[in-house]
Amino acid sequence: MSDVLGWCLGICCACYCYFDANRRRMQNPWAWAVCGLFTNLFTISLLHGHRWLLSGETREGGRGWDSCRWLAMNTTVVMFFACISGLMGVAGSDSFSGSDASVAGAAIGTTLGLGFVLMIWLVLSGSLLVVGLMMKKSVKEVGPTGPLASKV
Repeated sequence: MSDVLGWCLGICCACYCYFDANRRRMQNPWAWAVCGLFTNLFTISLLHGHRWLLSGETREGGRGWDSCRWLAMNTTVVMFFACISGLMGVAGSDSFSGSDASVAGAAIGTTLGLGFVLMIWLVLSGSLLVVGLMMKKSVKEVGPTGPLASKV
């Protein structure tokens, strides 16, 4: 079941990357789609940082900061679903039935597992935000930019 959900997420990300890159007249929208199929939210984060701005859109801090910011937000979403998936896996197991010792061990293991996921999220998101802040520039881009600024 999780393989099907993974492929569905990949296909949705690929479609989003293709249509967004195509609408913004970026080079090689198919390459963005293929990357979106396999690396999902990572590619969406890079796409949001490097895409051309439409009329009325703004980007502050530069492309590197925007990519790191989007990747930190997407990491938060992924880690939330990882916690939910882990809890669902533990709830479906037979660990909480039996002796008091096995129930206590399952509870301690579940707590340690969730703590480990939280630690990974804090280190990953924190380091992304630190790198993004180091790359942040005092620049404000106002759309339309790139090929979108010229009339067809």
